Amino acid sequence: MKISRRLFVLTGVLSCILARGALAGQQEGAPVWDGTWVGDFGRSPAWPISITIVDGKVASYLAKGAPFNIQYSEVTQKKVSFGDRDNYSMILKRTSAATASARVHGRHGDGFASLIRLP
Repeated sequence: MKISRRLFVLTGVLSCILARGALAGQQEGAPVWDGTWVGDFGRSPAWPISITIVDGKVASYLAKGAPFNIQYSEVTQKKVSFGDRDNYSMILKRTSAATASARVHGRHGDGFASLIRLP
C-alpha cells in the first residue's frame, strides 16, 4: 500500500513539472518561430524580405537586402510583431508549420507577403 501511495504522489509531482514546462514553452513562442523566414511583397520590381528570429526575438529584418532597425519585437505561439515605432510595424501570422503571412505598415502604406521558413 505504501509503494502505490508513493508512486501516486511521485506521478502527480512529475505531471505538474511536465505541464509547467509545456506551458512555459507555449508562452515563449521561440521554438515555433525561430529560424529565417523569406518572402516577397509582390511589388514590381520585386521586394524580397528576410526575417530572422532567434530565441523568441526578431534578430534581423531585411527588405530588398537593406537592414531595418528593430526597436521592439513580441513573439507568441500564433504571431510575431515588431518594428521601429516611427517608420514601420510588421505582424506575422502562422499559416502552417513552415509558412506565415506578413502585413507591414509603413511610410509607403501597407504591404502583404507570404513567407516560408528556410530549412
